[in-house]
Amino acid sequence: MKPIVQEALSQLKKTRGKRKFPFYEVVIDIQNGLEPAQRLAFAQEFLALAERIKDIHAQANAHNALGGAYYQLRKPDESAYHFQQALAFFETLSIPSQIAKLYRNIGIVFWEVGDYNQALTYYQKSLSIVEDTDDTKGIARTYNNLGSLYGILNRNEEALNYFEKALDLAKKEQMQTQIAYLYNNIGEIHLNNGDPKRALEYMNLSIEASKTNPDKANVDFALLNIGKAYRLLHQNEAAKESIRSCQNLVQRGQDFGLQASCALELARIEISQGQYRLAVDHLEAALVLAEKSQVKSLLLEIYKELTETLPIVEDYRKAVDYFRKYVNEKENYFSEKTAKTLAEMETRARIQKMTQEAEFLKQKNEALKTAFRKMEQIARTDELTGLPNRREIMRKLKEQVHLYERKQIPFTVAIADLDFFKNLNDTYGHLEGDKVLKKLGKVVSSTLRGEDFIGRWGGEEFLLIFPATALAEATIVAERIRAKVEKTSFSKRKRIYHVTLTIGLAQMAPERTIDDLVSEADQWLYQGKAEGRNRVRSLMPS
Repeated sequence: MKPIVQEALSQLKKTRGKRKFPFYEVVIDIQNGLEPAQRLAFAQEFLALAERIKDIHAQANAHNALGGAYYQLRKPDESAYHFQQALAFFETLSIPSQIAKLYRNIGIVFWEVGDYNQALTYYQKSLSIVEDTDDTKGIARTYNNLGSLYGILNRNEEALNYFEKALDLAKKEQMQTQIAYLYNNIGEIHLNNGDPKRALEYMNLSIEASKTNPDKANVDFALLNIGKAYRLLHQNEAAKESIRSCQNLVQRGQDFGLQASCALELARIEISQGQYRLAVDHLEAALVLAEKSQVKSLLLEIYKELTETLPIVEDYRKAVDYFRKYVNEKENYFSEKTAKTLAEMETRARIQKMTQEAEFLKQKNEALKTAFRKMEQIARTDELTGLPNRREIMRKLKEQVHLYERKQIPFTVAIADLDFFKNLNDTYGHLEGDKVLKKLGKVVSSTLRGEDFIGRWGGEEFLLIFPATALAEATIVAERIRAKVEKTSFSKRKRIYHVTLTIGLAQMAPERTIDDLVSEADQWLYQGKAEGRNRVRSLMPS
């Protein structure tokens, strides 16, 4: 590093007072190849040299480099300070492209700490400059930033719109690194929309685009998201392989947030397979990394998973501790009633410490049991529809498989998908789409027999279980459900409309796994979609 810095100093002296520092591009290339801590040390030394010879342009770039290094080290206050210093220098120099870039950088810092209003303000300032100067690359980058912002606010349609516009511009300008990131970002939106198959297409495109970059930018993020998509598709071994590949890429660096996300995703895979103790190990490893990363949203996710998983392995005291941390981190998230429940849980946990845990919980602590039952109910319930969620569906499926293996009692599953749901959202808005899903859950539930089960599988999909029911009988019930939904009226602004369901069914058979069963039902569902929707399909003749 030293000879390069000396050469930089020599060049600075030769070009003092000029707007352009010709050697700076070389300095940036060198810095980009360093680890964050090394980048920080390099930028600090470079700033000292630039200040010594009073070169404003070099000082501006050095502050910008320091802001980037501190951002990578998860130190947002220091990062924002140096970006602001760089901005002041570039405003003095009147360089629009750099001013726009600094607005974006400052917006990213605010985005990272959760101040989305400030982030939006800075992104809009950046966009105004790059549009005025016809800076196509700058527009593409700012659209990407805006897409990320709307994505984290769960405004997925707006996010997708910005990402797709950014992708068109990035392709036009051959911005390969940006293209890789955008494919990944679009894939994430499809994941959030409950479409893991579509997400996988974009993640794989991201991997391919990254191969053309020397630093393989974005491969780690894409591998993480590929793992998530495979988990949602119940391809758990493929999911683990992808996550571990991501871990291998990031384990030597200091991106603790990404390392924590990998551990969290491995925990979710183990939870889906009923391996709760292994899941707790991964979650606790994720927590250590997340605390280093200081990413609040990630900490909240891990606290929530620990709060829901620890009671299953009967570690109630830890569950109470993490529940308290979760509530403290997310102010006003829970109602006063939940806060009161938390206080009761803490009191019971202190008593629990003085006795043998299992016996105490069985015989003397009904209040604590009740509190945990409430927590477990929350953990099992889909927030929007009030139906059992995916975790509870998996528990119910495992229960049915166990019964089948012991007593050979048949059962059938069905996947019901709301037809043209995207069109409904586009026409009436997402709030109306949510109302339809809620009402649909109630309509289907009211049509089921007493022993039948329904849960929200994801997005606009519901999974139904028909215990002690062969395929023929279950198909009749499914047809009754389809007909009932078709006749149900919905209204928006006095306009009456109807929706339909397509349903695919499959019956449990020897040597089959849950994944096999769900996959067959899914295949019949897609056949029904291909045939025109609003129909029931299975091995039974139609």
